[in-house]
Amino acid sequence: EGGYFRGPYTFATILAKEVLIDEAKAHFRLAAETGPLAMCRTVAQRLMVSGPPLWDGLGIDVLTLCGERGDASDCRRLSHVLVRGLHGTPDPAAAAYWLKRAAEFSQAADGTASTAIL
Repeated sequence: EGGYFRGPYTFATILAKEVLIDEAKAHFRLAAETGPLAMCRTVAQRLMVSGPPLWDGLGIDVLTLCGERGDASDCRRLSHVLVRGLHGTPDPAAAAYWLKRAAEFSQAADGTASTAIL
C-alpha cells in the first residue's frame, strides 16, 4: 500500500517553514494520497493543528480522505471538525453524514447498534 510518500511529506514540511503555502499544500496532499492510512492521518493532524486558516481547506480534504479510507474514528474526527466549522462556517449536514458513516463502520466492525455512537 502506498507509493513514495515520505519525500513529499518531508519536502512539504520544508516548504511550509519557508511559507511557500501553495507548494507545501500540493506536497502534503501527495503524501496523504499516496501513503498508507497512517500517513494520511499524520498529514491531517499536522494540517489541523498548524493554526493558520490557510491550511483549513486542505486539512478537511485530507480528513475526508482519511474518512473514506479509514474507520469509524476517522469519520468521527471529521464529523467533529465539520460541526465546529474550524475557522469557518460549520457544516452540520456534512457532520451528520460522517457521523452516520462512523456508526455504519462501527456496526459493521463489531455488530453494535449504530445508536451507540450517537
